[in-house]
Amino acid sequence: MANGPAPSGSVVIVASFVIAVLAAILFAPLVEELFFRGLLLRSVQGSVPGRAAWVTVLVSAALFAALHLVVANGPTEALIAGVGTFLVGLGTGTAAVLTGRLGPAIVTHVVFNASLLVLGVTAVTGGTGVMIE
Repeated sequence: MANGPAPSGSVVIVASFVIAVLAAILFAPLVEELFFRGLLLRSVQGSVPGRAAWVTVLVSAALFAALHLVVANGPTEALIAGVGTFLVGLGTGTAAVLTGRLGPAIVTHVVFNASLLVLGVTAVTGGTGVMIE
């Protein structure tokens, strides 16, 4: 039995956390895939002679990685973020080109972001779900 309602500050914190998680796992992948694979990849594809799919995938993956380097703090973090997001860009770009649809790219991106979030929380909490200080 609780000793009363939760303080309103706790509700704001929980709501903020839920919104941040949803933004990272659902909203960001949707917006990024619509731009990088929906608009950019298709625009490059239309301007590449012979419509070489691999060129379009490389260009969209490189620009996708470059966007994620903006928040890197130092060369090690930039290398890790750059390589990781470039590989995700290659995967999502390939999925978009092979299927001709954005759905597989969006799902791949959602799974990637969710995996990072789970791994990050696990690392911070030591696998217990409780913050280690």
